[in-house]
Amino acid sequence: MVPDVSTLTQSQGVRKRPMTWLWIVLGVAGAIAAVVLVLGLMNPAGHIATVRASYARPPAELFAAISDHAGQTQWRKDLRSLEMLPPQDGKTVFRETGGFGPVTYVVEASEPPRHYVVRILDKDLPYEGKWNFELESIGDVTRLTITETGSVKVFLFRALSPFFSKTATIEGYLRALGAKFGETIVPEVVQVL
Repeated sequence: MVPDVSTLTQSQGVRKRPMTWLWIVLGVAGAIAAVVLVLGLMNPAGHIATVRASYARPPAELFAAISDHAGQTQWRKDLRSLEMLPPQDGKTVFRETGGFGPVTYVVEASEPPRHYVVRILDKDLPYEGKWNFELESIGDVTRLTITETGSVKVFLFRALSPFFSKTATIEGYLRALGAKFGETIVPEVVQVL
């Protein structure tokens, strides 16, 4: 007995459709992976971002707020908690817990009331960074300039970095510091490299 050709063709067509969809899904996944690869290769690991703002406060008052890490939980809404840790090599060490989890920092330089530098101490994070705080008295105001020097170690995060602001955290910090003193601050982005 000879099989009906139309029945055979229909049953083979049904079997081919799931395989076709599988190849389409695999092709799309491969294309997405290729785009991520290209974006990761095109974006540098390191960046520098500088943002500044002016406050109607003397440098010493701003410096005191910046260097009082334990007190920052009162005015920084991005902090869930902050723990002061034992000093390392005579330097202040603290752990902040925020939206990205706990991060340990060390104060690399403290020259009141003009200069303050904080660096991430953790080595196992997918990123690293250092923040340089410069305070300058200009007439009746103090200009605070924060420069972030950071690096994204994880390839996937580097690929996604163009979709996120490199200055948002600094701008939020400057605004929160202003709110602590009852001031509305409009940060000025100076550079993003």
